[in-house]
Amino acid sequence: MSDELFERTIVLVGKTGNGKSATGNTLLGRTHFQTKKGASSFTKAIDIAFCKRTIANCRMHLKISDTPGLFDCGNLAQKALHLMDVLKQKPNIFVLVLSDGRFTDEEKHTLDLLKIIFGADVLKNIIVAVTHGNNFQTEDDFQEYLYNEHVNHLVESCGNRVLKFENMTQTFNFVQFLSINKRSSLRIYKPAF
Repeated sequence: MSDELFERTIVLVGKTGNGKSATGNTLLGRTHFQTKKGASSFTKAIDIAFCKRTIANCRMHLKISDTPGLFDCGNLAQKALHLMDVLKQKPNIFVLVLSDGRFTDEEKHTLDLLKIIFGADVLKNIIVAVTHGNNFQTEDDFQEYLYNEHVNHLVESCGNRVLKFENMTQTFNFVQFLSINKRSSLRIYKPAF
């Protein structure tokens, strides 16, 4: 067993219906977060789960926080309060969950709000998770999706930290995830104001 131990608090953010809860389950390697297909949110409050994983001789202790869709709440003040609840989780890493569809204004606003609340440095510790990975027939299809102007800008802003998830089979590249996490900061995010 390795002497390396990585402890991270991961907060899943994104639009309702993109697969935040399913992505959390994939990261955990088991079903904990309740999932539901459709545009209405099953997650009404922050839900937390823990896991320990050993991959490539590194031990990881993960605290994963599943959040309701940021834009499920009404006005900007409510959205800011929602993010303040996220602060209580003492996040190190944010996983911005995108569906394989188009990049929406709502997702752009989620990123903007994260930067307002936590400062522009938050981009250094955002991992972009693209769900429904099986919808990409080839790796070239996935790369084409990433070259969409808005998605490409987002991924570049986040240091090219992007992973493809297939949540139905709970598969993704955990070694790549580990590598990304090793480079991420242990910073605990607090309000930038």
